[in-house]
Amino acid sequence: MRFKLKKNFKGFTLIEIIVVLALIAILGSITIMSDYKTNKSKNSLLVDTEAIAIEIRDMQNRTSNFLQNTMINNLGYGIFFNLNNPLKIETFFKKEGDFDISELSSMNSMKPTDDFIFNLNNSIKKICLNGCSTKELYPQGKLAIYFIKPRPYAHFSYSDDGLTYYTDLYPSYNAINHACIEVGSESITDTRRIDIYYIGQISFSFGSCEN
Repeated sequence: MRFKLKKNFKGFTLIEIIVVLALIAILGSITIMSDYKTNKSKNSLLVDTEAIAIEIRDMQNRTSNFLQNTMINNLGYGIFFNLNNPLKIETFFKKEGDFDISELSSMNSMKPTDDFIFNLNNSIKKICLNGCSTKELYPQGKLAIYFIKPRPYAHFSYSDDGLTYYTDLYPSYNAINHACIEVGSESITDTRRIDIYYIGQISFSFGSCEN
């Protein structure tokens, strides 16, 4: 006995194939654009983080060069972070004595370079001193990192409220020996960090200040 199969199956029409191919092309383009934007954001974050680290190193080098040009001690250069304005980083000439907010004046003829402005959606997200579990500055927090003669070590002056500044230098008991600056983006979850140590070491890497 033979059975006959009914051939009811119909092939795809040309229009259906074109529609499917168009949908595949659109989804592929969306994926490519998403990857492109993500990679662009990651690259921008890396470039900004590296630029800040280089800026801090430049302040250190300027202080070292300053050693050869003058016999006056306790002078140098620094960089200022303000969590209340996380898109801008200021450079300044360090006068003799403790850090003073007036040293940031744009009218200061000794100002070393133009201020740094972040690209795209990047900004300072966090500032920790001696580790985030020890001291973390919050939205009103400010931090000045500067290098002074006769030794170009890093010194730190910070403020919790934006009004009163504390300068804790070695060899005091509660001195700051390490600051971590965390840089992030509004577009991606990745973060980068810059570490500055009292001995003058400056580095930048992947990850959060809490790691």
